[in-house]
Amino acid sequence: MTNQLPPQFYDLVNELAVQYDPSRAMWLYALVQVLIEDGKVQVVKESEHEQVVRVILPEDDRQFSIVRPGMSASLETLLIKTMREMLQDNQAD
Repeated sequence: MTNQLPPQFYDLVNELAVQYDPSRAMWLYALVQVLIEDGKVQVVKESEHEQVVRVILPEDDRQFSIVRPGMSASLETLLIKTMREMLQDNQAD
């Protein structure tokens, strides 16, 4: 497994990060959690409600802050599981 965010996700991360919408925020949070688990994003700083993460890109390092959106633990678990499945399906294609 490579330690870089796959290029096909650059635009998605950038788009989700700049356009706030509650459902997008939840999906972005789920995506970042999957990327953290896979070692593609590094947590630089973490507090109870916020993570500052570093996205590893071939051309540069980018940092952005992500706040855990208001959602239940069960919804968070479901979104992370669903995001992981979507990414795996995308890689299989």
